[in-house]
Amino acid sequence: MNLLKAFFGFSCVIGVFCSKKFIVKLKPHVDLWEHLQQENIWLSSVTDTIEIGKDDFKAYIVEDIDPSFDHPDIEYIEEDSEAVISACQPKSQWHLTRVSERNLIPGRNYYPYIDNACDGINMYILDQGAETTHPEFEGRLSFGATFVPNNNIQPGPHGTHVASLMMGKTFGVCKKAKGYSVHVLHPNTGSGAFSDILKGMQFVATHQVKGKKVINMSISGKGRIQAVDDAIKALYNANIMVVVAAGNSNDDAANYSPAFSNAALVIGAIDNRDQKAGFSNFGGNVNLHCPGVNILAATINGRTTTMSGTSMASPICAAVCSLLWSQQPNLNAVQMKDVCIRSSTLGVLKGLTGVTPNRLAFTNPPNQACQTFMNRFLLRDYEQNIFA
Repeated sequence: MNLLKAFFGFSCVIGVFCSKKFIVKLKPHVDLWEHLQQENIWLSSVTDTIEIGKDDFKAYIVEDIDPSFDHPDIEYIEEDSEAVISACQPKSQWHLTRVSERNLIPGRNYYPYIDNACDGINMYILDQGAETTHPEFEGRLSFGATFVPNNNIQPGPHGTHVASLMMGKTFGVCKKAKGYSVHVLHPNTGSGAFSDILKGMQFVATHQVKGKKVINMSISGKGRIQAVDDAIKALYNANIMVVVAAGNSNDDAANYSPAFSNAALVIGAIDNRDQKAGFSNFGGNVNLHCPGVNILAATINGRTTTMSGTSMASPICAAVCSLLWSQQPNLNAVQMKDVCIRSSTLGVLKGLTGVTPNRLAFTNPPNQACQTFMNRFLLRDYEQNIFA
């Protein structure tokens, strides 16, 4: 096989959309331009050439080539990948640490993440109103709309707590995301009509913003409201992801709205020992789990508080999926729901009931982000074991 065939014989046709780029590194003695001309490579297939030093580094970038292709001029071929600005939050809350590690490691308290995580994602909090002026949100959370009777725009503690778990600078998974507070529950009672919740869903569908949309609904009501299920399906058809709480009745989630909807991403809660939360609903309708017991986050009047519930687990998972979606923007909402499930950590949770999936949401963080803190942690563990 000659090099021209290696180009045309792989995954796509030159000049048509190709999903991958490759770095072709030449051997030191090979002249870059002679190689390209002699092998009759179409220059349109080569997007860039790179030469560093006299003979130290010579390479070119192509949109498509068989990475296993063997040629006497080529030292190696490797797939291009994206570099990101990574960051590490030391002394993070346990919920952030847990979704960023595969296995539970007691005492670890840092959160590695991509600095521009969730860029291009618009988060919608359908809940009590969230306190948009809270320092946690740094001006990134805006008022969306209210569908509470009498057009009440007062923020509530539950809505503020939920929003900060999604996008707060300290407590949030996505620390640079933009969001919108959509008032569908009363700020004092925490209750609301499903007809008002449907209006909130309609608002998200028609709201004109650039980028992807992710809805969190930390809401649960006994019984199956078919209109809610149909509306969630319509939102997914409109490329809007919907994440909902499983509910807090220690019952089958299939008996509650919106958790009964097979279209939604349904989230159960665990504690800091990877144990199912005693209150968390369960069953085959639950797709994933996230931390939901003793979760510290923002509340009204610029303060913080601790809450427990699948209401906390759901926004954490919604933000995890937002983070993953921002890294794979070519996927649609239905595909992204599947990615969130398949990329989760399998089989580490305890106390689950029946057919409840044993899956914990996972951010897939950059490994190098917390290396310094990780080394300190491992050294401390080593010293405790050696000198105890």
